Amino acid sequence: TQFITENETDEADLVEIKRLYIQDGRVISHASSKVPGVPGNSITDDFCTAQKQVFRDPDDHLAKGGLKKMGEALERGMVLALSIW
Repeated sequence: TQFITENETDEADLVEIKRLYIQDGRVISHASSKVPGVPGNSITDDFCTAQKQVFRDPDDHLAKGGLKKMGEALERGMVLALSIW
């Protein structure tokens, strides 16, 4: 997973999240969206807004500040907790 900022430094705002896979030494990009009206293969504010519009969902992503706020939260540190039982 790549977290890309507007000027590709740690000091700038988050603008895109890309997922890549490596299999047998080959880099494989995440598949492009097949949902009409939702182009792309990475997470951007535009991608999230388009998806919310197509599925008629409230745009909580934009209401909470989008990727800029997500980047600020990541900078403070996060913990992923999983439970398997």
